Amino acid sequence: MSESVTESKNIQLEQAIRGAEELISSLDHPGANQLLEEVLRTPFPASNELNHARLLLGETSLVIGRWERALRELERLVEARPVEEVLIRSKLGLGELFSMRGEPDQARQHLSQALQPAEQSGHERWIVLAQVRLGALAGQTGELDTAKNLLEKAEKGCLEKRSQREWVEIGAAMDTQWGLYHFRLSQNRAAEEKLEGALEALRAAQLCSLEEPTILRYLGVMASLKREYKRSLQFHLEALDLYGHAGNRYGQAKVYDSIGRTLQGANRLDEAIFTFKKAESLCR
Repeated sequence: MSESVTESKNIQLEQAIRGAEELISSLDHPGANQLLEEVLRTPFPASNELNHARLLLGETSLVIGRWERALRELERLVEARPVEEVLIRSKLGLGELFSMRGEPDQARQHLSQALQPAEQSGHERWIVLAQVRLGALAGQTGELDTAKNLLEKAEKGCLEKRSQREWVEIGAAMDTQWGLYHFRLSQNRAAEEKLEGALEALRAAQLCSLEEPTILRYLGVMASLKREYKRSLQFHLEALDLYGHAGNRYGQAKVYDSIGRTLQGANRLDEAIFTFKKAESLCR
């Protein structure tokens, strides 16, 4: 392939990456995924740009529920031994995928393999994010002491940086996990404060983030437990709208399940049954 053709293809990839990242920044993961699929139908020579495009394809496929596609792309990237940031993000993506599939051991392995190179190279953002993801996984599997230890490390790592825009989302993700840690210990007021603070930080920075519907769902769950059913449904419907815009079927299913439980608690049983069925249909 001539040098001019190679240069032209690299420019094409760079434009696709910029376009995809712009769509992702507004939570249009389906649009970004489609854009990348169309561009990558054309063969490209091996390059950092190609790996970056494939990473974004894998990450957006994960969000919109194309899990086999995500697995294929992320595993391919790991085997290609890409630049360090792409390797770390690929491992984080694989960890998230196996966590959602209910395979915590494999999830933990991939997340740990993301943390190790991040620590070796001193990539602070990826260190903290890997610690938060590992802390989240530990919380899900009932290892609360481990979760607390990891979240304390993450908090120390980003303490002086949280006001910086590029750290806001990670800080919110960490506070969400602190909220869930307190919730699991029945410290509901402390949990609410952490979740509300995380939501406020995202909105103050005007960031479009998938962390926001996650927080809204948990706030809805907590409102439901206090029998504040109307407030609970408001939180859940906000979360549902954001997940729907992002094409996140997994998130939508979890919200519909939570809405069903809220309706069940409010003795609106027919609506609850319908909503549970909706959640089930999204998981197929």
